[in-house]
Amino acid sequence: AGLARPLHAGSEPQRAAARRAPRLTGFGNAVVDLVLELDIRRESAAAFGAELPVGTNMVATTPELRSAILEYTRAHPKTETIAGGSAMNSVRVASRWATARGRALDVGFFGAVGDDSSGNLIREGLSRDGVVPLLHEERGCSTGECAILVDLLSRDRTISCFRGAGGVITPSSIEQFAQWWKPDGHSPETERTLFTTGFVVTTDLRFETVLALEREHDVFSLSLASPALLEDSHPARSRIESLLPRTDLLLGTAEEALALAGKAAGGDPERAVKAVVERLKPNAVFVVTDGPRDAIFARHDGRDPEKVPVAGHVPENEIVDTNGAGDAFAGGFLASWLTGDRSRESIRTSVQAGHECARLSLFCRGVSPF
Repeated sequence: AGLARPLHAGSEPQRAAARRAPRLTGFGNAVVDLVLELDIRRESAAAFGAELPVGTNMVATTPELRSAILEYTRAHPKTETIAGGSAMNSVRVASRWATARGRALDVGFFGAVGDDSSGNLIREGLSRDGVVPLLHEERGCSTGECAILVDLLSRDRTISCFRGAGGVITPSSIEQFAQWWKPDGHSPETERTLFTTGFVVTTDLRFETVLALEREHDVFSLSLASPALLEDSHPARSRIESLLPRTDLLLGTAEEALALAGKAAGGDPERAVKAVVERLKPNAVFVVTDGPRDAIFARHDGRDPEKVPVAGHVPENEIVDTNGAGDAFAGGFLASWLTGDRSRESIRTSVQAGHECARLSLFCRGVSPF
């Protein structure tokens, strides 16, 4: 996709064209993924004295176990290191999708890194994909890491993350990048969209940063990220619920939708979508994926949810890694939706774009094929 465009570069027609493009900013954990293939159940029992569940995020487990998983993965000779992070993956896909189709979309990513080689890896990955790196550098702190265990049998993954520098980000960290989202940095006609995930609202300071950023943008989009964050006992749940009335676009899985809707859904994803979308802004959109099954979307306009089939079956023996499929879906959907006319047909088309991006991601590590 080439390097991202400078904010004020080129001739006046070039600058005018850049100002007319929608602007998408991702905010999330800037981390490097440490990817390791193994028989999770067998090897975890030997390494940690307990069998880890396959296909889950270990966000709700003890810090000691998460630390042990990270240390084991970091030290393993077969571990592969790549730039990752859910929101960062999504905006990278969005940038590449738009570039490949000639759609005008300016994309940036805001996060925090340490003064280390991992921070440089993240900068390079963003720039390579045409994303402006809005990275606060925290001196004396390491860049976040995410251990991703890919099961040899199911190709599902078990994830354990440490935020590193991302854990100390505050609202004051955004001031150095004010030119990116303030009105004097672009035309008043430019629509500014913020995209973030539930992973970011797990601490008070980062939640306050989300609120500060939301005030600087016209459109607020949120990925629920993990059903573990939506358990009644998790502090992120109440923060996520407080964001719903501000939300223009909500993305999640069927499991996350059911967890958020609770008893109102009666175990039915369609009912969950209908119950949750009514808690969003008027005319907001909620899109729910369910692996290889139909996606469901609804708009807060009183109409019933609709289903969008997944095109193209991927045989299990061809799947390299399911990690990043949800991030890729979000990126494809965002790029298509933000550069479309926002009609119901545009939503269907954007879901299909998300499906295609998710499908492609299954053939590689992370979201690298785009």
